[in-house]
This record gives sequence, C-alpha cells and structure tokens, in this order.
Amino acid sequence: MNKHNIIVIIASVIIFGTMGISIWNVFAVPQLQLHGNTGLFRFYEFITNEDKILMCNQLPFFTSFNQFNVVILFEDIPKGTFHVDGMAIPPNNFVISEGKFTSDTYSEAQYLAMHFDTMFQGDSPIRIDPRKLTIDTEFQIMILGVIPYTITQHYSGIGFYNMLNEDGFTC
Repeated sequence: MNKHNIIVIIASVIIFGTMGISIWNVFAVPQLQLHGNTGLFRFYEFITNEDKILMCNQLPFFTSFNQFNVVILFEDIPKGTFHVDGMAIPPNNFVISEGKFTSDTYSEAQYLAMHFDTMFQGDSPIRIDPRKLTIDTEFQIMILGVIPYTITQHYSGIGFYNMLNEDGFTC
C-alpha cells in the first residue's frame, strides 16, 4: 500500500469518527436524566448554595457536551442562569455537575425561589401563579468541533421541580 492510500484512510477515519461522535451526542444529550443532588431539590438552595445537579447517562456509550445552562424564567423574563462547564459522562453512570448561578436580579430570584419551594411542597398558599415560572435547559454541543449546536428543553416550574425530585433515577 502506498503513502497516499494510508493518508486517505487515516483522514477518512478521523473525519467519520468526529462526525459519528457529533451525531451521537446530538442523539444522546436529550436522553440524559437530571436529578437533584441530595435529598429534596429546592430552588432556593439551587440558586444560593451553588448547588449541583446529578446527570445520568443510561446509554451504552460516553455522552458529552460543551456547556449546560438552566435558565429560570418568570413571565418569560430570565431571572437567572445556572451554568455548568462541559463534560463527558461515562456510559451507564452519573456525574455530579457543579455549577454557578448568576442573576441580574438576584434578590428577586431568591424571593421567587423561596416562594415556589414552599408552594410546591404545599407549605404555603398560592399567591403567585405557578404557570408563570418556566425553566429552560440548554445543552451546547460542538458539531465537528467547530459548529455550535444547542438543544433546548422547556419545562414548567413544577415539572422541573418534580423531575429533579423523582424516584425513577436509573443510575
């Protein structure tokens, strides 16, 4: 076999391997299960204590992303973002992702978090319409290492709260 054939084969393996990993991550990232770090998930602790989220990869191959954000919205206005740097999650395993919460209206975010925590637990009456609280999760993936691609999932406030407190965590 001559030099040129070997170079073409190696280049093809690299290109198709990179493309395959990118396509796999586009498929696998929405399959990740999210769960609160310990015990009962609470919005207030999430934004004040630089809390963590467990991410479970129940698939048979590594799954990776470049960035993960949880955007808290009230009346479709962003109140803060929990940001996690990229990582690779081993197959059939979970990782504890540490993040940082930032907000332009931090005291308002704290108030809303405290109110919705007590309301979702049934400890206080409904004074603020819970349908106005929405959560967006955004995973950013790099396709072929250079093209940013974002996968966004929308949740109601109570839906996100219940998802992070579910018992059905498979990892």
